[in-house]
Amino acid sequence: MNKIKTNRYIKKDCKLIISIIFFILFIFYISWASRISNNTILIKSGAEVKLSFIAIGMMATTAGISAVRLAAVPRNRNDCIFILSMFIAGGLIGLTLSLNALDAYVYLFPDKTIYYASEYDVSIPGPYRGRYRCEAGVRLKDIHTSRWIELCTSKEELEIGNKRQQEMDAVWVTARVNRVGSYIVNYQFIFK
Repeated sequence: MNKIKTNRYIKKDCKLIISIIFFILFIFYISWASRISNNTILIKSGAEVKLSFIAIGMMATTAGISAVRLAAVPRNRNDCIFILSMFIAGGLIGLTLSLNALDAYVYLFPDKTIYYASEYDVSIPGPYRGRYRCEAGVRLKDIHTSRWIELCTSKEELEIGNKRQQEMDAVWVTARVNRVGSYIVNYQFIFK
């Protein structure tokens, strides 16, 4: 009898440890993907449609897996509300995982690295990043996507004499690109 209880406790401990590991990986992915999305520009044509298909597919997959898994577990009573709530929770997890999926794709699978000169604008204060606003921002045009992106920077980097000199009217951009978009790796102020 004690052996059965011990096995039950071991199974519960293993499930708890696996759940904690998945939760930590989930939080890590969300923070990593939101950080790289700040430097990513998606190509306008079809990117929104692709993202919505990815989101719907991920939602349906995770919701279906969680609901089927719960429905297969033998219960004393058939609790439809509990299964429905797990279906919704699985769908929300799938939606969260798919929000920055294309940004992660651009970052992880670049076709090539390109270098180009671009015009730029400086803004103080900079763009919002979540609840917080950057101290300053550099707005530059990506030639691969033909779109503008505003990157966070500091007032110290924009001061004349530090990394930027008077009459520097362009930036030299390093970007990793593929058919979905561009990831801005680096930029430097240059004379045009």
